[in-house]
Amino acid sequence: MARLDSLRIFAEVVQTRNFTSAAKHLNLTPSAVSKQIGMLEAKLGVRLLNRTTRTVNPTEAGQLYFERAKHILEELDEAEALIADMDSTPRGTLKIAAEPIFGRAILGRILANFKEEFPQVTAELFLTDHSLELVKQGFDAGIHLGHLQDPALVTETFANHSVVLCASSEYLERFGHPKNVAELESHRLIKISSMEFHQPRQLDDYFANLGVQKGFHLTVNDTDLAYHSAIMGAGIAPLPNYLVTPQFERGRLVRVLPDIVTDAHPVQLVLPANRHLSSKTSSFKHFLMHYFRR
Repeated sequence: MARLDSLRIFAEVVQTRNFTSAAKHLNLTPSAVSKQIGMLEAKLGVRLLNRTTRTVNPTEAGQLYFERAKHILEELDEAEALIADMDSTPRGTLKIAAEPIFGRAILGRILANFKEEFPQVTAELFLTDHSLELVKQGFDAGIHLGHLQDPALVTETFANHSVVLCASSEYLERFGHPKNVAELESHRLIKISSMEFHQPRQLDDYFANLGVQKGFHLTVNDTDLAYHSAIMGAGIAPLPNYLVTPQFERGRLVRVLPDIVTDAHPVQLVLPANRHLSSKTSSFKHFLMHYFRR
């Protein structure tokens, strides 16, 4: 058992690249984690990790050991899950990684409803642009926007998303409704550009694909900022339908040029391939599918 504990600690340190973060995830002290790694290196007679003041990285031997250890731990977790699922009641911690835009817009409400139906499941939601990597590293599921081709992952499409052009009613009362694409260039446009943060290409390229070259009153690198700027009357912005539909219903935003239709892209639940699907994850998958069918 002590050897398995060392494997888990080592794998967590490699994945987090930090002793303190690994200790926090494992409910240990950093000194206990460091001691276990030291004992493991002494036992193997080789250095597994290169340590700096800010980060920890595996050596060549450490990377090889990590890949084998990770496989062993996954097999053990699957065996334990199979036994645990003999009791079919979904329970335990469900760790979900999701792209930030979709997560902030809708997943909080979905998980609250899921919790009502499955009270013995505790959800942990992580918003990150690296959701697929987290699923590979052991998260139960991820939410991915767009098509995905990765043999290490399987997907289930549960919704579609597209981009719509919108503005606040206050803005449109002040500046008027554009009647066609050409008139957009005389309006105050909010352009979304990746710059630093990852954004879906549909948002990045929206105005360029329409042939609009000017009129950009505000350029931002964050969809949430564009969304709130539009609500505050700063201009016309292209935004994801799942983000703005509730605001259309409340009257806070108005659809602009509704005849413009963009391609719909899938919203996918991402699961690790070749891994037993626990009852909590299976329940979440079916809940998600049913939620969007409704």
